[in-house]
Amino acid sequence: MKKFSFMLFGMCMLVAFVGNITLMSEAFGNKDRHAEHKKPAGNDVHFTTIDSGVSSGIATRESLVIRDEGDWLALWRRHASNRFPAPSAPNVNFSSEMIIAVFSGGRGSGGYAIKVERITDSGTELVVTVGETGPERGNINTMALTQPFHMVQLAKASVPVVFQGM
Repeated sequence: MKKFSFMLFGMCMLVAFVGNITLMSEAFGNKDRHAEHKKPAGNDVHFTTIDSGVSSGIATRESLVIRDEGDWLALWRRHASNRFPAPSAPNVNFSSEMIIAVFSGGRGSGGYAIKVERITDSGTELVVTVGETGPERGNINTMALTQPFHMVQLAKASVPVVFQGM
């Protein structure tokens, strides 16, 4: 009986280890942190990823526009609340820049992602197009709770922001 318990414990540890590797791969392997996004068309707004991944302290579905440091630090505190020690918030110059952040909420497994795909300036508002993906049928995904998110930095605009795809 002791041998069986030891083997069962070893198998559980192996599953947990492989699951953590998969989760870390999903969180960090495909990350385009600080990736530059090209400005393909006349009305498209250039933006840069500040942070993206599948592990956030924000487990609710949210789309946010941050235009000042106080709101940014409050958001970052919520976002980083599931990490110890919590990383410092990236520096943002709010006199000329702002943040757009999207959170898809808590998910019961890996394989989910959310991304700001495009930001367009219509002249009277910024339109943020958000894309989401889920696990493909038949794929093996980590069975860990995830909270996909994407935060981008762009030139400050005073016009309203509208989210599409959220």
